[in-house]
Amino acid sequence: MTDRVACLIVEPTNNTPPPSTPAEQEQTHTHEIFGERLTRQMLSLTLWRESPITAQMGVPLKVLGRADSNNGFTGYNFAVQLLFVGPNPASPRFAAHLPIPMRGSIYVAHVDHVDLNNDVCHFVIDYIRDFLAVGQNILAQAAGEEKELAKRKLAQRLSKEAFHAQFEEHRRLEIVARKSSWSRWQAIESPVLLKYSVVAPACGGCAALTCPTGGNLQKCGKCGLRYYCSRDCQVKDWTTHKKACNITV
Repeated sequence: MTDRVACLIVEPTNNTPPPSTPAEQEQTHTHEIFGERLTRQMLSLTLWRESPITAQMGVPLKVLGRADSNNGFTGYNFAVQLLFVGPNPASPRFAAHLPIPMRGSIYVAHVDHVDLNNDVCHFVIDYIRDFLAVGQNILAQAAGEEKELAKRKLAQRLSKEAFHAQFEEHRRLEIVARKSSWSRWQAIESPVLLKYSVVAPACGGCAALTCPTGGNLQKCGKCGLRYYCSRDCQVKDWTTHKKACNITV
């Protein structure tokens, strides 16, 4: 066991005040992520705050405010709000930002003090942001029993199984795209496997863990890596999955 653990610094790239609407957050707030190795003694400080939503996703993270910033930014940190947002679609506090007294840059570390990768942290933040945007849009358009069903289906997307499935699909897409980062993604393992040695499959379309009839999910007949609960989910997912279907990493 090494004395230092790979952690990250997440900081806003501007000093603007907190935005008033989710749309404004999306448009005006960006962040950068830097790597830094912290001692296990520092990681054991009681000042760290654990993120409930990432624990639910199977990648338990914790954050600690920093005394200074790499680039002098001390403003609103949208990434902090995402890590501490209300995650339950059935709650009136869904997507509500908790009053976390952190501004400027923050340290982000894995709760179990294992090395945390820059690309993984980016994906976690983007996954939460996209989940909230989709969830709020769906619930705004649904009503009655349809809305209650939508809440249950949305909750499925925050399971460790659903996050693991999407991470692996994203990894294959990064590799097949042959961008400058593709070799990094070949070496990255799903962060869920840092805590759970075995992760059940989740539907690539709706994140369900079983078929509507209660049976096991069915594999993609071509690659055997993507799972589905129904033909409908497979058809909807094919637009994206067809790009990753030939990658067998």
